[in-house]
Amino acid sequence: MKGCKAHTEVIKGVIKQHKTAPQSALISKLNPSIKGWSNYYSGVVSSETFNKLDNIVWLMLRAWTVSRCRKVNYEKLGNYFQQGTVKLSNGKERHESWLFKTKDGFQLWKHN
Repeated sequence: MKGCKAHTEVIKGVIKQHKTAPQSALISKLNPSIKGWSNYYSGVVSSETFNKLDNIVWLMLRAWTVSRCRKVNYEKLGNYFQQGTVKLSNGKERHESWLFKTKDGFQLWKHN
């Protein structure tokens, strides 16, 4: 799908632009793009596509953390990825262990 490819390129560009920026600045730039794209395509795209996009974004963000930390281990990744809950569209909550989230609770939106 052309929309998915274009959206992935936009996210990749934002991550490259914010290579040295704080995590909260990166999240504040990515959230509007992810939320807007997800809302626009919510009636057309399957949850499988949303999950695939979330996985691609996770890999990009993991690469972003590696570029900042040099030697990466689970402890250093824990500074950027934390446990938390995600609110679902049906009002329920789901517990996740690898959310891209700041220490003060500011977190990245998920496509699904």
